[in-house]
Amino acid sequence: MSFMKNVFGGGTKAVRCPRCLNINQIPNNRTNYVCDKRLIDQHGTEGDVCGYMFPDLYVQHYGEAEHAPIQVFGWTSHGKTVYLHVLRRMLMELGQVWSNYKYTAISDGDVELSRWLRKEMENGVMPPATQWMQLRENYIYIMQLDNMVRWHSRFLMVMDHAGEHFETQADLEVHHMPYLTNKNTATLMVVSIPRLRGTLIGKEAAEYRQLELQSIKQDLEVPALPRGEHFGRSMDELLTNYIQAMITYDKQEAVRNQGGGLLQRGKQIYDKIRQRRKLVVVLTMADAMIQDLPPRLSDYLVNDDTWDILFDRRYTEAFDSTYMEKYMARMRKVSDAIRDWLWHDMRDIGGDQFVKSLESQNIEARFTLVSSLGHNEVSLREEIHGQPSRGMKVAPKRVLDPFFWLLEYQKFSI
Repeated sequence: MSFMKNVFGGGTKAVRCPRCLNINQIPNNRTNYVCDKRLIDQHGTEGDVCGYMFPDLYVQHYGEAEHAPIQVFGWTSHGKTVYLHVLRRMLMELGQVWSNYKYTAISDGDVELSRWLRKEMENGVMPPATQWMQLRENYIYIMQLDNMVRWHSRFLMVMDHAGEHFETQADLEVHHMPYLTNKNTATLMVVSIPRLRGTLIGKEAAEYRQLELQSIKQDLEVPALPRGEHFGRSMDELLTNYIQAMITYDKQEAVRNQGGGLLQRGKQIYDKIRQRRKLVVVLTMADAMIQDLPPRLSDYLVNDDTWDILFDRRYTEAFDSTYMEKYMARMRKVSDAIRDWLWHDMRDIGGDQFVKSLESQNIEARFTLVSSLGHNEVSLREEIHGQPSRGMKVAPKRVLDPFFWLLEYQKFSI
């Protein structure tokens, strides 16, 4: 009977919405289906209909891969979007080391972005900052990653919120971020220690160098090196905003689950909190703090040759299950080493309080170091003699580590 329904267009298919993460029953004979589930509003009650139009390719292939929503949490200019773009560029090439692997961009937006990454990103031309948008306006990037070693197949779904959402507790509107509170989501918390210490990064550094050169040419006094705009902030500030968001959601969840006995409600809420509170801490722009890292961590960072392996066809290495098991074991040791380094050596930017808050709040965390570009030379997005200015070719380091941790977390999700 089910065969006849599929042939003649009958029956429905349960599909998770990439925006609100609710399950929709989509008729097999429908295209351009729009999610009819209601979003939770700022008061924790049901509000407007989601209205997300499912990509037909996503619906067609749903069930072939587990869904893997990624919530990215971090301030403006700390490298969230650049990291995601470089990660995607590497995901496009993993067939070089995983022989049965296949990457598929699901929607038109994903195809266009993939094309841009091939043409521009590798040459150091950076994307513009993510613009502030509400949930219904924000674009969801969906990639189907088939036949990965260790993690099989996943629909990787990414919603990159503008950093303005995370500036203060008042700015953090949890109802705009269903990925943040879903139990199957592990959150990437992106923070740049060099930015917190006032180091000029990317565009700021390029603008200062330009000003410095102009001053030298005009025989003027070179302006003093300024501090970056995020100087004075601390890691624990960002974590406090995250914890406050979870508390707000937990209270709303308690109100929505008033049925049943008190003990049962308490257990349900606690289980959801425990499942949801999983962080992958991504310390970006690590090339700009290489001198501050313990030798073990600096060696780990600079000795990563994965980018070269993926893009130089002369390499014939395979990342088989044995290789991945050893790599994950090393990542666990590195995570512990980063945690200890933050605790003992990064007190000036709240590293010790960050670790203390994680552990006191029962938040499971893994720590990573990445350099999305491998250097601090970027384009200023202007034209010189009629041609777009160019940065240096990127040479990313350890960009896959946070992605691997996300997959590892979701490997055991319920």
